This record gives sequence, C-alpha cells and structure tokens, in this order.
Amino acid sequence: MNHLQKQIVIILLFGLLLAGCGPAVPAASVAATAVPVTETSAPTTVPTVNWLGMQYSADSWHAEPVADNFLVHGMLTHLTLPDCQAILLASDPIYIVDKLPYLIRDLPEDWSTNTQTDDESTDHLMIHLVTVKDEANEELLSYYDVSDKTGFFGYDLYRLGYFLMGRSPDPEPCQAAFWEVLITLEVSD
Repeated sequence: MNHLQKQIVIILLFGLLLAGCGPAVPAASVAATAVPVTETSAPTTVPTVNWLGMQYSADSWHAEPVADNFLVHGMLTHLTLPDCQAILLASDPIYIVDKLPYLIRDLPEDWSTNTQTDDESTDHLMIHLVTVKDEANEELLSYYDVSDKTGFFGYDLYRLGYFLMGRSPDPEPCQAAFWEVLITLEVSD
C-alpha cells in the first residue's frame, strides 16, 4: 500500500467514526436541560507532615527551619494557639539559657531550683516535662526532655532531644497540642 492509499483509508475510517456518532445536538437544547444537583460532602483529609520523625497536622502546625544557629535545630509553630511553639534545642536549656535570651528571658538567677518535673511514658519514649515557675506560681519556662527507651541506639535510655515550649499566655493547651505531635515520634527517624 502506498502513502496515498493509507491516507484514504484513514480518512474513510475517520468519516465512518463521525457518521456513527449520530447528529449533533444543538447547543440551545443542552443549555436548557435541567440537571438535578445533589450536594454530597466528600470527606476531606487533613494533610499530615513529617517533622524530625514526628507527624503533625498541616492544619494545626507549621514547621520553620532555623539556619545558622547551632543551639536551635528547628521550630514548630501552632497556627491558632498564641505564641505556641516547640523549639528543638541542641542542649539542655539549663546549660544554654544565657545564650538564648530571645527565647528564654526573665528567669531568676536560681531558676533551676524552682523546677517541677512530670514524667510520662509511651511504648517507645520516656518524656520529662520540666517546668520552671516564679514565686507567684506563674510559669516562666517549660521544656520536654525526650529519650528513646526501645534500645534502638544500643542504650536503655538514649536522649533524643529537648523541646523548649514557647511563652504562650496559656501554656497548658500548647503543651497538650504538642504532646499529640511528640508521641508520634519514631525513634528510627
């Protein structure tokens, strides 16, 4: 078959396909046709994001990288709770409080004697919430001291990090919100 014969066969096949579709429907009849509308709510999924081995909802939190700071490794900011942040520190705040005055301020000189520690545990984590309060029982500082207890790193307890909580005017909802993120921490990540 030469090239001209192939083109004729293709044109004939195309013509047969068009003829088989039937007559064209006038545009006016399409526009006038009523289509019943039903509202159905499709389930929406909340995007989940990974941050340093933890899972958080993108609707509630926003991760912020921290550049050029060897004391702060990252920051997670809550989108609706005022001043609610979890800041991953390179060291225990006791040892770096003087180097982070923009994060930790208004602490008395003997602040480490006014601490309270609440211990919690999951299947794979040992978590200490350390809280420093002033004489009027107002919270000045709180942070999570988190350790792996699975033995993944070859030790019974291996410190994973210190998460300094931001200076929220109402710290308990902030701590509770971050707790839900913290307990998702996968040690291997």
